[in-house]
Amino acid sequence: MPIYVVDAFSAEAFGGNPAAVCLLDAPRTDAQLQAIAAEMRHSETAFVLMGEGPALNLRWFTPVCEADLCGHATLAAAHVLWSERHVVDETITFATRSGELRCVRSAADIRITLPARPVSPAPWPLPDVSLEQAIGCAGGEYVGAAADHLILLPATAALRAACPDLAVLRRLGGRCVILTAQGDGAPYAFEQRAFAPNVGIDEDPVTGSAFATTGPFWAGRQASGAASFTCEAYQCSPRGGRTQLEVSRESVTLTARATTVLRGILGDAHLPSS
Repeated sequence: MPIYVVDAFSAEAFGGNPAAVCLLDAPRTDAQLQAIAAEMRHSETAFVLMGEGPALNLRWFTPVCEADLCGHATLAAAHVLWSERHVVDETITFATRSGELRCVRSAADIRITLPARPVSPAPWPLPDVSLEQAIGCAGGEYVGAAADHLILLPATAALRAACPDLAVLRRLGGRCVILTAQGDGAPYAFEQRAFAPNVGIDEDPVTGSAFATTGPFWAGRQASGAASFTCEAYQCSPRGGRTQLEVSRESVTLTARATTVLRGILGDAHLPSS
């Protein structure tokens, strides 16, 4: 089967977040998909089941489990389908565990619309460990949780200096712990980092689905009451990645680029039998 490595949220190689993309000519077992993802060792591996129809089936696997939503590997999958000329239409619709996701090509950019995932306000859930101990940084505020936990930091300097205790983050449960801070000025309205040790990702380089949480949060703080909010945001991991965001009440649209860094063939003979 064809397999690619794509750096998502980057116009150049070795930036952004690498994702593997496999194009399947027939369904494979969950064990086979998980084995491939574990071998690739990227935050996510995307599996696209090629075929006719209004939507292509798309699944994402971390090195240890299947994911419900992944932005960067969706960006990578769309990039491969267009750059390798498997799709000529300007719009791709994927059928996923989070519903239908639409990608639209515009020149060198790709626009992905994800469901908004705002958190519900809640107190810090671990009474025996302080928030400062958990994130390795003073001045943080626990905002709340849904699929992910959201923590607000007082400045981007604190965000970049934070050194979370991954063992404590695992105790929070859920998928991901997102740290965010208001940007220091143009061009970024806000910045973020994301940690997901419960799904095999200590720190994710760029997390598209996390912007579906931070986007609504910052829209509420910077454009309260507006029908929509548009900004540029940055994930300040060591690799780093930027995106344009358009936030509405129900969805978050990310506009970004991707770069293919590897093309290969994975033989079926290497896959587990079940």
